[in-house]
Amino acid sequence: MGLDLAGGSKREFYFVFLDIAPLDMMFERREKAEAVTATAGGYKDKWRSAWLFKYYKQGRNNSMRPLEEVLEGINHPPVALVANRMGWLTWADLFKCTLRAALNALH
Repeated sequence: MGLDLAGGSKREFYFVFLDIAPLDMMFERREKAEAVTATAGGYKDKWRSAWLFKYYKQGRNNSMRPLEEVLEGINHPPVALVANRMGWLTWADLFKCTLRAALNALH
């Protein structure tokens, strides 16, 4: 939605995904069918958000087709640029950054 709104202007759009799941979940190897199958949810299924983020950011089998298909019909910059502007941040990362900033402010 943000990319669609920014697409008609000169504004750049960045997507940062803030997630509770640890970054290592992003690198779990799972089948696509397992990732897109509905489940009851819960923390044990947090790997799905990581898997889907990686699927759209990095593509599949050296193809950016998954992201291209999602962006179809939206005025957007080149797909590779959209993927480069996608970022992953966990709550643990955010906490570390905040703690470092607070400690640096004390010195």
